[in-house]
Amino acid sequence: MDFILILIISSALLLLGTTVFFVSCLKKCPSNKLLVIYGKLHGDAAFRCIHRGLTFVWPIIQKYQWLDLSPITFNTNSEVVPHLTITLAISNEPEIRKNAAERLLSLDKDEIKHLSSTIIDAQIKMQNLSEDEAYSPDAPLPFVKKLSSSIKSKLDQIGLSLININLKENLAPAS
Repeated sequence: MDFILILIISSALLLLGTTVFFVSCLKKCPSNKLLVIYGKLHGDAAFRCIHRGLTFVWPIIQKYQWLDLSPITFNTNSEVVPHLTITLAISNEPEIRKNAAERLLSLDKDEIKHLSSTIIDAQIKMQNLSEDEAYSPDAPLPFVKKLSSSIKSKLDQIGLSLININLKENLAPAS
């Protein structure tokens, strides 16, 4: 009788332990995050990106990190276009999202903001050097439209997507 009781308790503990192990390896990805799994994966993939789903991460042989999908907004430090506000986020497109997993995974939000600000400031300076595309306070929209397309291609390379460019006119009171 004691042997059967010990066998039942051992089996129940083994089943409970196995269930807890497998449940702890399940990772649920919320809609505002991107789950990047890396380590030993199927095929030649270096990493796998999960957005809004449930997946299993094997302990020891696989690791995971989160990328925040919330938008980043900042003002540029450019002397050329002084009142430019940029909003960007990690891209929704799978191929560009892979670039984010490769290049932005180890960076925090402030480092991502600094990197993208540096890229954008460089694009503003490069475009302003072109005489036919130079910034003019009297007609800023053509400059901003061309700037938007040049920024988009550079941000795609690091996995970010340009959401909005807002140019505030510096309206000084008449004296």
